[in-house]
Amino acid sequence: MTSADESRSLDEGSTLSRPLLATLTIDWELAAYGGLLLFVVATRFWDLGSRALHHDESLHALYSWFLYVGRGYIHDPMMHGPFQFEATALIYLLFGASDYTARVLAAIFGVWIVLSPYFLRHELGRLGALIAAALFAISPSFLYFSRFAREAIYFGGWELLVVIAIFGYLRERKRAYLYLLSLGTILAFATKETVFITGAIFLGFFVLEALASLVRGRPSVGWSALKSIAPRDWAIMITIFLGVYMVMYTTFFTNPKGIISGSWGALTYWLAQQGVQRGGQPWFYYLLLIPLYEFLPLLSALGGLLFVVARRKLSRIGLFAWFNIVWFLGALLIYSWAGEKMPWLDLPIVEPLVFLGAMALAGLLRRVGSARIAEGPGLTALVVVSMVGIVLLGGLVAAPPVGGSQLGVQSELIQRGSMALLLALLVGALVVTGMRHGAHVAVVPACLACTLVLLALTIHTSWGVTYERGDIPQDMLVYVQTSPDVPYVVREIERISQQTGAGKDLKILLDGGYTENVAGQAVTHESIAWPFEWYLRDYRNKSYYSRTFTTPTDAAVILAMVPNEEPIRASLGNYVAIRGRLNWWYPEDYKTLTWQKVWQGLMDPAVRAKLWRYFLYKETLNPLGSRDFDFFVRSDLARGIPLQPSAAPPPPVPAEPQGQPSEAKAQVVPGGITIYGKTASGTSVLGQPRGVALGPNGYLYVVDSAASKVFAFRPDGTVALQIGKKGTGDGEFNEPWGLAVAPNGDVYVADTWNHRIQRFDANGRFLGKWGTFADARGQVGVQPGGFYGPRDVAIAPNGNLYVTDTGNKRVQIFDPEGRFVAMFGGDGTDPGRFKEPVGIAVDASGNVFVADTWNRRIQKLGPAGQPLAQFPVDGWDSQSIVNKPYLAVSQGGQLFYTEPERHRLVILDSSGRVIGSKGTLGAEPGSFNVPVGIAVSASGELFVADANNSRVVKLQSWR
Repeated sequence: MTSADESRSLDEGSTLSRPLLATLTIDWELAAYGGLLLFVVATRFWDLGSRALHHDESLHALYSWFLYVGRGYIHDPMMHGPFQFEATALIYLLFGASDYTARVLAAIFGVWIVLSPYFLRHELGRLGALIAAALFAISPSFLYFSRFAREAIYFGGWELLVVIAIFGYLRERKRAYLYLLSLGTILAFATKETVFITGAIFLGFFVLEALASLVRGRPSVGWSALKSIAPRDWAIMITIFLGVYMVMYTTFFTNPKGIISGSWGALTYWLAQQGVQRGGQPWFYYLLLIPLYEFLPLLSALGGLLFVVARRKLSRIGLFAWFNIVWFLGALLIYSWAGEKMPWLDLPIVEPLVFLGAMALAGLLRRVGSARIAEGPGLTALVVVSMVGIVLLGGLVAAPPVGGSQLGVQSELIQRGSMALLLALLVGALVVTGMRHGAHVAVVPACLACTLVLLALTIHTSWGVTYERGDIPQDMLVYVQTSPDVPYVVREIERISQQTGAGKDLKILLDGGYTENVAGQAVTHESIAWPFEWYLRDYRNKSYYSRTFTTPTDAAVILAMVPNEEPIRASLGNYVAIRGRLNWWYPEDYKTLTWQKVWQGLMDPAVRAKLWRYFLYKETLNPLGSRDFDFFVRSDLARGIPLQPSAAPPPPVPAEPQGQPSEAKAQVVPGGITIYGKTASGTSVLGQPRGVALGPNGYLYVVDSAASKVFAFRPDGTVALQIGKKGTGDGEFNEPWGLAVAPNGDVYVADTWNHRIQRFDANGRFLGKWGTFADARGQVGVQPGGFYGPRDVAIAPNGNLYVTDTGNKRVQIFDPEGRFVAMFGGDGTDPGRFKEPVGIAVDASGNVFVADTWNRRIQKLGPAGQPLAQFPVDGWDSQSIVNKPYLAVSQGGQLFYTEPERHRLVILDSSGRVIGSKGTLGAEPGSFNVPVGIAVSASGELFVADANNSRVVKLQSWR
């Protein structure tokens, strides 16, 4: 036989020559897993790189990239085990480094987790395993974190591998499962230190199982399996564990210290972090998170447990079900007790819950036939339950309360009464069906209909949190997410690098943060490094500065955290800026929940409506929080940037005003409007007027931030007085913003960037000052009398001064001599807390009104800061440095506020209802260009600081 004949003969007998369908038998189960596989691959890998990398993702991506490009990797317990870095570096080697490939490993594990129940079909049943796979596929938690480059999803995959190995060995006693168990354990260990928690729970279960078996006089399944392991298998298992440990923790024998850091170092670091309590979440965190997202397996598992208890069939619960009950309860208790609570740590709690829910749903589906759903009674029950769901959904979503007028109230009562009657009739029909044909005929269709509703809500929730809002933290699952502003800025840097021809040699300066000593305390100012270290990894000419520039800079681009800009402010005259959010977060208003608050909220129909809308649409009750940065671009490169340079630093202080103050005169124009701050020739005396106030002598006091002065104008518009100049001495200012005048004529000025309040008499003579720099980081009760940047002052009827300590997000109260009295507020979104408080006003009753700018509301508070009411404001939607609104309150209780970036003022009545507005962008009388300060006279005249028009406008009437 020739060689050609031999080759032909071999080919004809090989597997490759056989028909595919003759080799592969496809049944409905395999087809279902195949369809599920296509679904899960699509949902995990589609559009994987569109969302900006989270802070933690950028760390993992960059250090993996260092290993990929040959800079090595040294294990650091701070970032958990080495597995994710070494595996991601391999993916980079295959497919290159990008946001997409940084998440490929997470997507792979997301696919594995969905398919893993297939290997537990003996324990779950074939139907139960398929349901578990489907639940993993649509789970909001597992879908979201399958597209998130963090170790939680990898650890979840290794946990399931360990479970498969344990129960595979219990079932078949094959030594391959032991080797798989050893491999899964070491890979879980090389992923995250939470392996100790899982190990303790799994070991605890088999100890309990052994004790229960001893009490009942039965052989222990776990102990029998343990005794069956031969010494040779123990040796192989230990060899697998230590071999993988050595290779991974030493990074392929290039880092010998990894042997210690991977064992003792990892455990001690992880234990130490529990005291840090990163995130500061309450003990009930997972009791909120899991029902909010994993309601389908949770309610299914609870329903199945109730059914078993009701039928008194606890003895029929199998070993695997008991294992998952202990796993779920143990994980929930330990992770709730642990100091660090994060949304991704719900995965080890949800995994056993999915198995329990799947077993319950499988049991429900097996009873569908006996409930005769295709026949009359069962079909009737199914239709009735579906109609109940439609009516409830219509009442919660499609038919909100009318309210308001008497007719509206009556309509609402009729509407609610009709719904209640219809629901009563439907529930009655369901009860009658059950009584006539057996309870199971009504209960099973009811449970099936509820399951279908929960299934639809789960898909709705998963899609929303993963694809609609993946980088918008309206969900509790989305934790301090990098905002879309970051990749936008990166694209702009890329455009500038190409525009200038500098390419990857473009000169970039980044804010490295700094620490300073304030009143004996170390105050840390955070760096902008992450995630920009990842996004700018290829730029060779980037460097960091700390606090200030060592030499004048000509960098093309500067990236700076907003709270750190004061030391470099004077060096930015040649730059324009675009403000963005570095990262933002869900408003964690649940942290202050108490049982009393929960009960009061559930009893309040308005609160219940808000909670339902959050569950369904994720409409947060309070605005999102954020950390902001400025993207400074050198002026000669800024042309063509599509964003407004709204966050540009203040213009340089002019050496002399354009017109002499003595030439200023009020200009009366048609429409009852008077202009202050202009000369007869139309030149400006003022640079950038900010705060305005009226004195008992009839003078109009104006703070000019650009000139660092306070002007006092007589009623005829001539200048009666000038106070101050640029500087840090007594009577000197550094960009003052607000002021107030006491009944005795004393003038109090918020000397913003000298971090103090200065006091002058009616003649401008310096009387005193108080305040030092303080970064309270949004806390109340610390560093009293210290300011980050006071913006406004208001005087109460009792003579006390209320000062908005803007950067510290609080209000401080002083007596007329500057002695500290009290403070209130603090960082937050709850009533009584603030995000960028600026303007402040006090009415005749002592009530305090605060422009809570970044929370987009005006808060009305009592004299001690107790919350009384909130008035929403749509026009404060920006966080630029010019969006600093001020307030004034009339003797009649009307409230006036400015919307600087909408170039208008708005009037509210005493109940907070908008009753008028005035102004458009322009320089003509009646128009404004960034109005800021506002004051109202006893006769109702309004004075508005029209900052960018360098004037103050008096409106005889706002109507």
